[in-house]
Amino acid sequence: MKIVSLTSFLLLFGLSSFANESGVIYRHEKIQIEYDRNEDKFIFKNGNFLKEYPRFRYRDMILEKFIQVPSEDRQKLEERLKLIKNTYRMGDAAPEEVLSSALSDFETINNAKDYDCGDSRISINEESPDFVVDMEIPKIELKKDSFLGLGELQSAEFELNTSNDNPLHGALMFVGVTEYEKRDTFEGDDRGLTFGAKPSARFKYENGELSISYSSKVYTKLVSKPCGIVEIGGLMYQRHCYQNEDGTWNQEALNRDDLDIKVYRRIGDDKSTFVEVGVGITTFDDKGLAASTQRGWHELTQENGTVQYENVEHMERVMSPKANIRIGKIIDLTDPDNKVSLSSEVYTGGQVSYIGGNENFISIGGDLKIKINNDDKSKFPIVETRFYYDAQITQLNEVNENYGVEARANLYERDKSRVFFKVGMGVEDDYYNRLYELYGQSFVDDRLDLQHYLGIGFEQRF
Repeated sequence: MKIVSLTSFLLLFGLSSFANESGVIYRHEKIQIEYDRNEDKFIFKNGNFLKEYPRFRYRDMILEKFIQVPSEDRQKLEERLKLIKNTYRMGDAAPEEVLSSALSDFETINNAKDYDCGDSRISINEESPDFVVDMEIPKIELKKDSFLGLGELQSAEFELNTSNDNPLHGALMFVGVTEYEKRDTFEGDDRGLTFGAKPSARFKYENGELSISYSSKVYTKLVSKPCGIVEIGGLMYQRHCYQNEDGTWNQEALNRDDLDIKVYRRIGDDKSTFVEVGVGITTFDDKGLAASTQRGWHELTQENGTVQYENVEHMERVMSPKANIRIGKIIDLTDPDNKVSLSSEVYTGGQVSYIGGNENFISIGGDLKIKINNDDKSKFPIVETRFYYDAQITQLNEVNENYGVEARANLYERDKSRVFFKVGMGVEDDYYNRLYELYGQSFVDDRLDLQHYLGIGFEQRF
């Protein structure tokens, strides 16, 4: 750690000379603070990260960045920044400072009790410097006050993602590529996890993220219902049928809805470690959003030959609060500014839920992200691909696994916003999927169908 002496400071920033070169104010490991005389601004650097602050807004840097400066250095560094700020205000005031000073002078004159008598003379210069300094404190960007230490808001992202055990949500059947229950292809059979929808919002800050999401999934299986009496050998027997007289099939649905709020926070000097905490509510019933959407879609496309279902009521609604946590490491495998950049996250965590059982678990996992950036240094990558894996060990000693690949690409892009679409494919091997799936024919996992994902989103950067 090094703070330049007052003598060095006066040599660099003396009132008489006003040097035209940048000067280093502070240096500690990867952190460096400079003052650029030509641009009249402070420059904060931490490794490859850089942010600039106008001199008269030096307190913004104190609020936003001093958490990265060792506590024992902060007071002296703040005094040095204030000295530079006040010195250059007297020697070469910024337009904002001239305006503030003029307003101060005007207020002083306007509040004088007597304009005519010689006894009521006013010393303007006694007011203006202190006025400028004092007025900066309430103007320190309440709009930039960080949320849970996340720092300044950088972007907002909104997505709608859907999943289905049939590729393109069964659209391939309409063109004759696949058939219902033809299991030697990608086509699913509406057993196990068959449909899901997930709208979400994510707010990205300088040091982390805040996300709010709602997920709805439906697991289904065929069940038999009483359908009349039959006489065999003089004895009467109750018949049970899977299919009804109107051609519909009896189906039992387990609908799962999850509302989640999560805060993702990067910590440490290099911001390569993260903590994610979340709370939410899980709801189980037999007629939720995903189940109703699936049945409505089949009814809407009945003329196209889609199978029709009659959902059988079998449970009351169950709701449970939950809390979860993840702790992990961020690994940049290449420079993020490269045309092709690689990064990875690995983590461990867990969840506790009022329901207990398979809703209480510990987990491990990670992902690998590949980004292809534009040559013109666009704010957005051309393509982003993510390979992921997550494993859970539940309170009942069940092992749940979720793995696959997803990719997103831009549909439309402007300077600070874009519309993108997302596609993916994976396996969700959880307790409920295994419970409701009779058999599968995935080339990845014999027990379960592949899940196919489609989504669309919008991102705005600030």
